[in-house]
Amino acid sequence: MKRFGIVCILCAILLAGLQGCRKVENEESSTPAASQDAPQQDTAGAEETQPPTEATTQATVQTHDLGSVDPETEHILDPDKVLNTALRTSLNQSAAEIAKRHNLNLTIDLVQKLGDQKPADYARADYEALYPADSSGLLFLINNDTGEDYLYVSGDCKRFLDEETRTELLIRISPMLAVSDYAQAVQTVLDTIGQLCPAHVFDQAEAMEPEEIRTLEETAEQLYNSKQLTAVVCTSQDASQEAADALFEKLYGTDTDGILLMLDTQGEMMYVALGGRMRSNVGGTTIGAMLDRIDIARRNGAAAAAEKFFSEAGNLER
Repeated sequence: MKRFGIVCILCAILLAGLQGCRKVENEESSTPAASQDAPQQDTAGAEETQPPTEATTQATVQTHDLGSVDPETEHILDPDKVLNTALRTSLNQSAAEIAKRHNLNLTIDLVQKLGDQKPADYARADYEALYPADSSGLLFLINNDTGEDYLYVSGDCKRFLDEETRTELLIRISPMLAVSDYAQAVQTVLDTIGQLCPAHVFDQAEAMEPEEIRTLEETAEQLYNSKQLTAVVCTSQDASQEAADALFEKLYGTDTDGILLMLDTQGEMMYVALGGRMRSNVGGTTIGAMLDRIDIARRNGAAAAAEKFFSEAGNLER
């Protein structure tokens, strides 16, 4: 009881006097970082006298029905209709914009009943039911059953949303969820993704360091602000011209004035996709000469190649 009281006092201080405190868990640890002031289910008795069987210890995680969900367009899972239609639509639109801009999988998962599953297992199972297991993305589990909310992060996304960042984020939104302010809590998560995850450098092959990517992101932003040109770099272990074209179209459509460079880290090939006026105004000879110069810079690594690409892109005539 003494420890419980101290933790709740600390939680109250951290949350700047706001009432309500939900449990916080991150992916690396199953130990809550904060305690919820709510009745806990009595687990004594039958569980102590009846050890778990092999069937119960290896039970498959049960999630809600995801068979009809289109993860490309549906980013808010709310099977119990906790949110009203207008709020659900608004949050889904915000999540869709972030997912597209940052080229990642993104789902907000509102759950009223978790059953016997741990939040980490539940969130992972839902993510892997919607997306490839090793893809770059995030599933935010709003757990209204036990109050132990969870932020599951997969793939390249982990490099920008590390354990400390996720824990701090969950603590920050805890008072919002305690009073059912879902709009503010979800928007805070989306804003954090927007601030920390790249929007112009998608290092799928992990050929660059996070700090290098942050510097390149600033360069890409300056290029857009100064010349209204969207420039993107992507690394891949399975690159192709088709993949480069498909990624640009997925991110921006075909009308956006922009250029995308895809670096093949296996075969050391490079592919360029163009959009908008760039398609008709930039010829193959110009692109070929640009790639030759980028190839020289690439000897110093993928980040050097990306930096050279942004410099070259800014000099292209439209």
